[in-house]
Amino acid sequence: MQKQALVVAIVLGALANASCSKSAADNSGTGAAPPAGASASPTEVKGPSLELFGVTLHGADRAALRTAFKSGGMSAIREKDNYWTDTYNPQGVLEGASSFEAGYVGKSNKFAYAEYKFNSFMDPSQVAKIANLARQKYGEPTTSEGNERVGPVAYQWELPNSMIVKVSRGWPDTSTYLSYADTKALEEMHQEQAAQKAAQEAGKARAQSSAF
Repeated sequence: MQKQALVVAIVLGALANASCSKSAADNSGTGAAPPAGASASPTEVKGPSLELFGVTLHGADRAALRTAFKSGGMSAIREKDNYWTDTYNPQGVLEGASSFEAGYVGKSNKFAYAEYKFNSFMDPSQVAKIANLARQKYGEPTTSEGNERVGPVAYQWELPNSMIVKVSRGWPDTSTYLSYADTKALEEMHQEQAAQKAAQEAGKARAQSSAF
């Protein structure tokens, strides 16, 4: 019980100092889908900066976050600069978390988003547990959508510098996601991905032009 309490205390502290369907994943090396619902820029608000593992996320450098994540107890699964996302194993760091990933703007290597996934099967109450963890520090969410008992659910907290924290769940998969995003940097990352996809499609069309 003391160990579990310590883990929760560490997580709550990170949340204080400091967003569904399927989790954003970049397994192809050519791009990543956005974290669900994390693309809308919030109205500018005042308050403490959003942090993870003692690092302010707004404008954070990829190298600094890689060091912080591993120093915080995560083990790296993939850390490659030619991918937009790094992936980690968060087990033993945040109770119930099954995966963690962090995405960055390719041009600048600045933080765009991070997301924990909490696997769940037929457990509608899980999203409420994770939302309550955030609610203890932020109070009521800025926005909320859905019914915890059935269907998709999303809670979002707006923070300074266009940062957001979000707890969300899709349906019928009841896995829950705890996400952090710099909405402006995330949009920049999406633009990079769209440009790369367009370039790849154009190159493919040119390569096949003699065949039709």
